Amino acid sequence: NGSNLSSNQSTGANSTNIISTQFREWNFSTTWNIEQARVHLRRASKECLRRGLPLASRWASEQLMGLAPPNERSKRSQRSDYNEDNNQRQSENFFAEETCEPNDVEIYALSLFDLGEYSRAAYVLSSGGGSLPLDMASHINSSSHLAAATGSMTESTNHSFSQIHPPRYDLTPLGRYLRAYSLYLEGERKKEEKVTELRDPLERTSVQNVHLPTLEAELRRMSVRGELDAFGLYVYGVVLKGLR
Repeated sequence: NGSNLSSNQSTGANSTNIISTQFREWNFSTTWNIEQARVHLRRASKECLRRGLPLASRWASEQLMGLAPPNERSKRSQRSDYNEDNNQRQSENFFAEETCEPNDVEIYALSLFDLGEYSRAAYVLSSGGGSLPLDMASHINSSSHLAAATGSMTESTNHSFSQIHPPRYDLTPLGRYLRAYSLYLEGERKKEEKVTELRDPLERTSVQNVHLPTLEAELRRMSVRGELDAFGLYVYGVVLKGLR
């Protein structure tokens, strides 16, 4: 027992020495710039909200409210940083995620995402999804009965949205993130609906997000090619965690 105690103490001492060495090697900044933190939190809250992450945006805003009130000099600096004229911005002071402007298709997908229409948002960001399916459009034009057209249109739409096509070739990093996150959320919604229909606890725990394998394969290829920004890597991590 004595030898085991000595061995444990020695191991603990070695671990402490290793951690202490690592702390000495790391270059920690001892200065705290509250105005710089304020600017970063404001930008983080705004960008997270644009990316459909309201809880993350609220967290950043709550941290912002915990800071001391800004003085007049910092207020002038904030007005300068958030000038709406993009020509006056110093792009090197902004992260790539903030300067990524969505194209027309991605703007439409963002509006669908904000309404909770995740499958439609993912559809328009996928190949062949820039407009209504051809079979649905032709049926609408040729039908003389509105009720029959509406029923067939709904069935055709649901069938088209359930198919996962590859992402569009012209997506920006914002569009790649939005498509992947929309598919993930739609899969989570369907999983919850299926769980509520099951009574067996074992069956409930076995229900998985059906989109995870496809998302993992797509995001892995994008990650290797360096096509994911920080938010895209976040979704990739969420997908990998869901597959564990």
